[in-house]
Amino acid sequence: IKVVLNKQRKINQLKEEIHSISFYRPNELDKTLDYFLGKDSNSKDAYQFEVLIYLQKIICNSIQYGDFAYASLSRPHSAPKGFDSNCFRPRNSKDYKNIDLYDNPVFISGLKNPIIACPWNNQRIVDNIRYIGKGNNNKFDSKNSNIDNVYIYPLGIVLVNNGNHSQLSAVLKNEFDQVKINRIYDISLALKNSDSEFSNFYGYSRINNRVVRDKWISLMKIGSILGNNKFFPPEILNNLREEQR
Repeated sequence: IKVVLNKQRKINQLKEEIHSISFYRPNELDKTLDYFLGKDSNSKDAYQFEVLIYLQKIICNSIQYGDFAYASLSRPHSAPKGFDSNCFRPRNSKDYKNIDLYDNPVFISGLKNPIIACPWNNQRIVDNIRYIGKGNNNKFDSKNSNIDNVYIYPLGIVLVNNGNHSQLSAVLKNEFDQVKINRIYDISLALKNSDSEFSNFYGYSRINNRVVRDKWISLMKIGSILGNNKFFPPEILNNLREEQR
């Protein structure tokens, strides 16, 4: 029994040591942000906000299309594990607000706002592309009760919680005019208290895929820069103000 316990203890210790190794390394995105912010160091206008949001969109698309959709098509059920709304929750529950909008969801632009759908089933991807859409006399319904999305503030991104395959189809067919928001995660306080790898968030330990984890850190980093900005969707800002009252 002692031998087994000692072996298990060593295994657990090794796991902790491996996990403590930082996967994130400065990359070209860091240089891009330094370049952009250096040109607009004191700017808080709509131009700067738009650029940062579109950078978020590029990262979101990379996760959505490459790490999930393509991975699932090329090798079924190979999508990365652990990447979900919990990754954006801080370990200290006092450092964020979960604003419940299920009884009165809001709708924001599907064209302007970055979104991450996480499809995981190759057959569902194909079936939803085949059957959902105007051309199939089955226009995507953003108000459907099956749709469940979380807005992560101040990252400015929408994470799909339910309806991943149908919403991916809508995005692909350019029929994603509106995005339904059922919840808002306000993680602005936790971001202010973060280190460079955001280890105070669950994503730090939940995301085991190195590539996806780096992208998650990039999303968080840009969100830290966006901060408290008046150019977020008014539907989101209004609910944040209501929560503060």
